Amino acid sequence: MGNSVALSRGNCVSCISISARQKGKFLQIVKLDGKIIKLTAPVLVKDLSRNLGGSGISLSKGDSKRLLPNHMLNLGKVYYVLPADAAAATMSPERGPSTASQSEQSDGVKKRIKIVITKQQLQQLLSKSLSVEEVLAGSEKGTSQGRGLDSPGNWRPRLDSIPEAKKETES
Repeated sequence: MGNSVALSRGNCVSCISISARQKGKFLQIVKLDGKIIKLTAPVLVKDLSRNLGGSGISLSKGDSKRLLPNHMLNLGKVYYVLPADAAAATMSPERGPSTASQSEQSDGVKKRIKIVITKQQLQQLLSKSLSVEEVLAGSEKGTSQGRGLDSPGNWRPRLDSIPEAKKETES
């Protein structure tokens, strides 16, 4: 006996078992687009998150605190799907608090930057032999010392002079 899942809008429900419909015992998950998923049996957050693309689940719409993956979603309650960026910024039991949430707690401001790195730097970041701070320090060093001749900010086309023929005027 598995869960019955139905996507619905408003009060229209299509495939919930009759006994669950009569008792009113099901749990509702409100997705980001407003669609409602109704389940007839309790489920773990981690099982539901896999199907929702790794997003977090919270108890209320305005709450940014994500429920832990081993939390059981109970019948008769309404749960809300968090956007992926809100889920990533909250506590993860495997990794602990993320660096984004730590910086937000320290000064209350979240800064987002974009940086261009080489494939080699990316491989080093992924293998954890290079830290993000080292990459950022290297990029700041590169901008403060000036750019090389091959950098896009200093590039100019090489143009040769075009000799002009002198016109002799008749007087």
